[in-house]
Amino acid sequence: MRKLVLALTVLVMGVCPVLANGLQDGDRELMFDAAYMNLDLGSVDWVDLGEIETTIVDARFGWVVTGHHEFGIIAGYVKAKWEVMNLDSDGIKYGGFYSYNFITDNTTTPFIGVNLYGMGGDIGDAYDYGYELELGMKMYPWEHGGFTVSATYGSMHADMGDLPDADVLGIRAGLLVKF
Repeated sequence: MRKLVLALTVLVMGVCPVLANGLQDGDRELMFDAAYMNLDLGSVDWVDLGEIETTIVDARFGWVVTGHHEFGIIAGYVKAKWEVMNLDSDGIKYGGFYSYNFITDNTTTPFIGVNLYGMGGDIGDAYDYGYELELGMKMYPWEHGGFTVSATYGSMHADMGDLPDADVLGIRAGLLVKF
């Protein structure tokens, strides 16, 4: 059985790149990804406020419009653990994104982008909105499907008076469907 699984894996991995291609003008992408982000709250009056560890599950829909440019919408769920207060909270994330895709002739597409989003739920009580710069790679081993991996850096604007803005550093990985 192991030999059969190994042979099928080698066959699929050998044939898929032949069938695949990267992004082209007019393509649409549906992306499902998960991210782990660390928010550094900084300090107030020399008191360290610690960090927030967040797990985010996003759905994104993007359009490759002209050349290398992709615009889209984001909707997601956020789960946060506040280090100092030992508090768990959750909320929603909604907004848009822009990506500049470095279109290549093979199955990988490097990209750089920006995400702008609002927050709702418990998280929305603490933070109004955020933005992220994103640098990553899209890989299409199949004609209409693939993977994405990226790193993000950004900021979240605090809604509460005494809470400072948070610096955001994270990693993201997910699945892509191209049509």
